[in-house]
Amino acid sequence: MSEIQLSASKLEERIVAAIVGAVEGPGASYLSALVSSQLDADRMDYLARDAHHAGLEIGFDTQRLLAKLEILRVREENLHPTERELRDRAIKSDEGTFLQLGIAASGFGSFEQMLIGRTFLYDRLYHHHKVRAAEAMAQRLMLVAERDRGKRFTFKEIFLGVGDETMLRIFSREVQHAELETKSEAAASLAARILERDLLHRAYAFRGRFIATPNGYDAKEMTATQNESWLRVVKTLETLESRYALGNEIYDLASNFCEVLSAASPHDRELSRIKAALAEVGPEHVIVDLPESKTEGIRLLARYPNGALRVPEFSFNPQKWAEAYDLQKRTGYVFCPKSVAPIIGMAAKTVFLKKFGVVMAQEADGYIKADPAPDDWTAPVIGAGIIDQRAADLLKAKRHSLMPVREEDLGVPDDWLKTDPDLATKLSLQIQDCLHGGLTSEDMEAFRKVMSGLFSFADEWFMGDYVTSDLASERELQTRMARSLRSSKISLDEGTEVSGGELDLFAEDAILIENKFSSKPKKTIGDAAGVQGRRYAISLSSQVVVVVAGSKAAAGAFPDKANCVSVCRVAGNDLNRVEIRFDLPFGAVPPSGEKAPKR
Repeated sequence: MSEIQLSASKLEERIVAAIVGAVEGPGASYLSALVSSQLDADRMDYLARDAHHAGLEIGFDTQRLLAKLEILRVREENLHPTERELRDRAIKSDEGTFLQLGIAASGFGSFEQMLIGRTFLYDRLYHHHKVRAAEAMAQRLMLVAERDRGKRFTFKEIFLGVGDETMLRIFSREVQHAELETKSEAAASLAARILERDLLHRAYAFRGRFIATPNGYDAKEMTATQNESWLRVVKTLETLESRYALGNEIYDLASNFCEVLSAASPHDRELSRIKAALAEVGPEHVIVDLPESKTEGIRLLARYPNGALRVPEFSFNPQKWAEAYDLQKRTGYVFCPKSVAPIIGMAAKTVFLKKFGVVMAQEADGYIKADPAPDDWTAPVIGAGIIDQRAADLLKAKRHSLMPVREEDLGVPDDWLKTDPDLATKLSLQIQDCLHGGLTSEDMEAFRKVMSGLFSFADEWFMGDYVTSDLASERELQTRMARSLRSSKISLDEGTEVSGGELDLFAEDAILIENKFSSKPKKTIGDAAGVQGRRYAISLSSQVVVVVAGSKAAAGAFPDKANCVSVCRVAGNDLNRVEIRFDLPFGAVPPSGEKAPKR
């Protein structure tokens, strides 16, 4: 059937399929691969063109590759047995055959060189920090312009038939256009910067391989920790909206820093200049950028000399390379005007530590090439309570990231897991949700030791006669627990005055323990204990508050120890502290016919 004989609807289907590069479905054609595939016209054009203009030699032989392209007639019998999807498609096709653009085996070398060349260009050109800055600014320009006009740009407005430079001049208000009106001051400023080649500067660089790990890790542990932390960062920043929100968060914290530092040093001219510059640029000029991952497997169908068709395998595997690149070389940046880079860099480091629990190693500083924040800025922000001393140490001296709490770190006894096999998993996930990032390596060591001791104490409580006997007071509860923890070689600081109050126990110089007591059945005893403990925790730079609550057991039910442990956030706006609660009943009456367990 000729094209002229096609109905209007069929012709429309073919046009749409060709535009989107569809290879299956209504109107699909093998020629769609020329629009969208691993051998499409756009890719072969821009790779050769960009490499030439950038002065990068990639050895890409376009002519030979084109000469090796073929239209393959795909049938079930000529497909390799491993190509199940293609075999199913062939079976369902008219006459058991469909056509597809592919390559002869003699063209493998040219195709593999194209894959390697594309990889090289992404590493050296497309992910270069200046290219990333320009693209991020252009993207932010459109986002801010749409935000300030209150509606999206139409297709007609975006494609006015003018060049890129003219479009930028329209946004910067140097040129007027009847069909496109812009009123955004922030967008005009961004457009002017792009026109003047005044690109935003790097204030902070983040990469999987840059993530600092605690001393003593071997290569395997270090890579696993970096990969886990990096995936957490990437997952959070995979959308434009999330990166925009993080940029605003960094800007707000930088503004807060400026207020605190200016109050501490009112006559510091440099601080006054930075504060004024930050207010002038606004949050629109603080951009968090993370290049998109280009992971893709080989999808090209090849014809081998014996006539068999299959997806080829090469020594260079682009998907495996991309996975390695993601951790080793994929780099994100926080861009801003150079005039405010020190304060934005300091804020970015703080936000990444608080939000993701990661600190970039000193190697990352070399990718910024901007003046770092002066050391004397740290004390005022600690004094204002924006960060604590432990966070300051991580950002400045120790330079290692936080460690997420895993199941094995809790030390849940095996017999508890027999009752509830998911207990450790559930608790660790809840703790991770409360602690954005995790604990320092020193605190993690203390956490493991104290949690093991607390579970041992809870075991003593439920296995002995504590559950069925009376408890006289909070002091008796603390005495019993302190004796048990000390028997587990856990160091305790007891009764120290902190922040206008007296704390109960401070274990291993890291874990705060608050005790509560009620002579009446009350499941919610001590609900305010975690908040009270938070006041002490801030002073002590502690991230974990343990509440041990002793209360009269409710009548009619014998307590189950697997249900005595729970996790919650200490306070709604505190993303860096967690409350772990042990509810210990006393005075319980064993069910009829049963004896209370003996110690």
